[in-house]
Amino acid sequence: MMKAATKKLPAKLSATSARNAGRAQNNKDFDAVKTMRAIRDKLSREIMDMTFEEENAYLQKLLAKKTA
Repeated sequence: MMKAATKKLPAKLSATSARNAGRAQNNKDFDAVKTMRAIRDKLSREIMDMTFEEENAYLQKLLAKKTA
């Protein structure tokens, strides 16, 4: 019968550190969630007091700019 090999980690590593020991460190220069929230909040403020028709025209105008 074969015994499974176990890898021993240094005692000073926490459980979280042990799980992440093999992963590369990721220092983010760009935070997608923060950026998306900022865009959504700005758009919400801009269309807050618009009627449906005004909002629809505004969004269609924005989309037309993006495709042009």
